[in-house]
Parts: sequence; structure tokens; C-alpha cells
Amino acid sequence: MDRLLLLGAGKIGAAIAELLCGSGDYKVTIADREQDLLNAIDRNDVNRVVVDVEDGAAVLAAMKDQDAVISALPYYLNVTVAKAACKAGLHYFDLTEDV
Repeated sequence: MDRLLLLGAGKIGAAIAELLCGSGDYKVTIADREQDLLNAIDRNDVNRVVVDVEDGAAVLAAMKDQDAVISALPYYLNVTVAKAACKAGLHYFDLTEDV
């Protein structure tokens, strides 16, 4: 089972978590800086962690023991995520549009 770190627990992140967990193929950890958003994820089979997504070291630490990272964060936060994923040697998928 692939271990995925999903960054962002807003509407898009919650929908992605639902789809990935529902498939039964992934062990999902969802990270956000807002505990309330994490608490609103209506799944028992998802790990939740509070991470300051603007802190590159914290993002890198959250990537430990993961196989890939998916970002559902605002576009301006993804440079930090991409750099951390590169350092961690992880596959990285960004769902945002850079404006």
C-alpha cells in the first residue's frame, strides 16, 4: 500500500482524501496548519498532522516515511513543498494553477 502525504485539508484536499482512502489502495496522511480543517475530514482511515506548510523543515519532516506527496495548497506555497519533496526524493503532484 502506497503511503501518501496530502498537504491541504480544505475542500479540494478533503475531496482528494475521500477518493484516495475510498480506493483502499493508499495509506493517506493529510497535513494542514489548521486543526479545525483536519478535524472536519470525515474519515477514520486517514492520519492527520498539523504542519506549518510555510516552514520547509516542517514540511520535509512530514514527508518522512512517505512514498509521494500531493499538494492541494494555494499555489504560492508550492515552491516550499517542491523543494522539500526534491530533498526527500519523493514523487510530487501539484494540483494548483500558478497565476
